[in-house]
Amino acid sequence: MKQYRRYISLLFNIIIVVFTLIGVFVIHRGDPGQNFNSGGLVSLKYFTVLSNVFCGIVALVWLIFFFMKKTFPVVFKLMAVSAVGITFLMVAAFFAPTYPKLNLYEGRNLWFHLIIPLIAIPEFIVLETEEKIPFKYTFISASVTLVYGLGYLINILINGVGQWPDTNDWYGFLNWGYGVGTLIFAATVLANFAVACLMRALNIAVNKLPFVPVFIGLIVIISLTGFLSYRPGTEKVEAVTQLKNNHYKCTFDGIEHIFIVDMPEKTEGSPLVLMLHGYGQNAEVFRSTVGFEKDAVNEGYTVVYVTGATSPEDKTSAVGWNSGVRESSNRDVEFLKAMVQYMADEYGIDKTKVFAVGFSNGAFMCHRLACEAENTFAAVVSVSGMMSESVWESKPEACDIGVFQITGEKDDLIPKNSDGSASVSKDPAIEDVMNYYVTANGLELSEEEMIGKKKETTFRKYTGKSGKQVWDIFIKDGRHSWPNEGVTGINMNQMILDYFGCY
Repeated sequence: MKQYRRYISLLFNIIIVVFTLIGVFVIHRGDPGQNFNSGGLVSLKYFTVLSNVFCGIVALVWLIFFFMKKTFPVVFKLMAVSAVGITFLMVAAFFAPTYPKLNLYEGRNLWFHLIIPLIAIPEFIVLETEEKIPFKYTFISASVTLVYGLGYLINILINGVGQWPDTNDWYGFLNWGYGVGTLIFAATVLANFAVACLMRALNIAVNKLPFVPVFIGLIVIISLTGFLSYRPGTEKVEAVTQLKNNHYKCTFDGIEHIFIVDMPEKTEGSPLVLMLHGYGQNAEVFRSTVGFEKDAVNEGYTVVYVTGATSPEDKTSAVGWNSGVRESSNRDVEFLKAMVQYMADEYGIDKTKVFAVGFSNGAFMCHRLACEAENTFAAVVSVSGMMSESVWESKPEACDIGVFQITGEKDDLIPKNSDGSASVSKDPAIEDVMNYYVTANGLELSEEEMIGKKKETTFRKYTGKSGKQVWDIFIKDGRHSWPNEGVTGINMNQMILDYFGCY
């Protein structure tokens, strides 16, 4: 029976290694749907990630020892399983209830917050039988959080707390001051020690019982725990209520949104355009300002102006979009995807021809949609928009989506290489962002001309075999505003419709 346990343990450790590699791969490519964590390998700063990577490394070394027919030091297994155990408990008992709107069990978080811990824990408790684990190993196991916590605090003491999204207190433990933060750190180390003691005690107790029923029973209990812990975000627009004429309100994740629908005579199979307003505005103001629906509806488009929401993390309480520029727990990427699905279910729009147009903060959001919702949107239009640093760092290598960028030469909110403003901004230059879209779509410059009054505005068009197109307009003397035809000589609404016509 002991030999059977060894081979079952072999299978479990292989699974842990494979699942860890999957989680790391998802981190490296940039995982959409990650509101709480940074994208890319920067995510390794989180204990919830590091503990799982450590567990995967321990499992890999265990496999090497297995094939070399040597006994693996069980203390490392106890360190690893207590580390992922504390991760599992912290997320299930603290972070998930505290931040209910975040994707704590989706994407790479599903692997690191739930799946790997639920595999590593029963593997250790039931299958590790090489020796009776000495009690002193529990103290050694607690050193994992001790070392991490000391590094966390030392980094803050040296570099300061900082401001979101560049804060060094990414878990927010110092929100209540250094005293409470230190107590939380101490409590975490004690919890790690307690988890190690629990794992050791369960291992000793379980190995005195019949193997098969205990193993099956533990798998059932752990699976039930995982099922009860799993809390996916709400992915549907709910409580849709008509307010007046074409004005509606709805909720998503408990947050209320207002939206205005302008429809052609036939909505079945019509293209859909979501209109995203700027910071501090709303759907009504944006609609009255740009009037995009007037021409769009005549050309058969269904146009929906959508109001964002206030963010609990924004002290100004202004309405906006979670574009990645600042801290926000609002799941706006998921909300806008849900809005598309609602429009498809309710009005039968063509889901292959879905577009988003944004101004300012709404345009920032369009860049996030381009990187995180390319399977939903065929193309996005950014008027006076930029890409945030957080989105830039987690952008995918390939990005199968069309982008139309309109930038004012004198727009002081958009980082540009042309005027040197990008050199003092943490966010990428808009020229670099557009080069990224061109490369990510495999496109080449196919047209360049001067347009508008006095032919001073630069227009570039990039095309390729993918069928996607990237258009880039740089408006002479333009500022942070929706282009006025009387000033620029360009009917921007019609030009956007011409761009959508490419799809």
